[in-house]
Amino acid sequence: MENRQQTVEALRYFYNGLVRLENAAARRQQADNQIVALQQQLREAKSQAVALNEKSNFTKKSITTVLSIIVIALFALVDFILPIALGTSITFRISSIFNLALILLIVNVVGRIISKKNTWADDMLKKTYMNSVPQAEANLKNTVLMLPQIDCEMACAYAQVEAFIKGFAPNYTYSYAVGKFIEYVENMRVDSLKEAINLFEQEEYQNKMLNESRKQTAILAEQLAVQKDILNTAKNIEGYAKRAAEAAEDIKFTNQLIANNTAAAAAYAAQAAQSAKNTENMIADALYW
Repeated sequence: MENRQQTVEALRYFYNGLVRLENAAARRQQADNQIVALQQQLREAKSQAVALNEKSNFTKKSITTVLSIIVIALFALVDFILPIALGTSITFRISSIFNLALILLIVNVVGRIISKKNTWADDMLKKTYMNSVPQAEANLKNTVLMLPQIDCEMACAYAQVEAFIKGFAPNYTYSYAVGKFIEYVENMRVDSLKEAINLFEQEEYQNKMLNESRKQTAILAEQLAVQKDILNTAKNIEGYAKRAAEAAEDIKFTNQLIANNTAAAAAYAAQAAQSAKNTENMIADALYW
């Protein structure tokens, strides 16, 4: 009894260490997956930020370009197009070129001033940098900072069960199997680890067969349901055919009655015609008598 209690305590210690190790390993796997997802999120956020930045720079440069084109177009309109349209001569003046250069300089300054104001792209860029990118970077940093703690937990848990793992059957060094071994020993179903392993394998095989049997039963039930539906459909078709045959017999009987009545009516009509003819003859004989 004392040996059994010691075995249970040792297995329970091993079980707790395995649970701790498995939980830490699951947390590490979750952290690794989260790091990959955050890295992808950060790349997408930075890519979007770069695209918005390029769009913002294009918008700022295009302001000065558009204003310059408008000024040149107005200058050409006033000094060249309008004189040609009015039939006046075009005079080339140095002052006009100077005025155009001065206006373009002013336009360049004005364009720079306007471009310094936030555009829609600037607002979106600022929102991206203030929300998406920093948030992704912070989440990634926090997740990475968690790794040493998780690794330390895994190391401590492994140190707790290392001696057991080295002397234990490798195919059963997980918490579910060890928990079943504890159950077997506590309930006095086995007296040794070898018996516990054999019983565990036997029950797992039975559970596998039971699950397979349940699966096959479910498939069979589904097939029976399909066959039942087919039989019901066949019965319905048979019923329809029977009722159709009965209807055909009714129609045949009705047609026979119609035919008989038609024949009787024809015979009656012939008899009536003969009677009328006889009456006519009698009347003729009476008149000539």
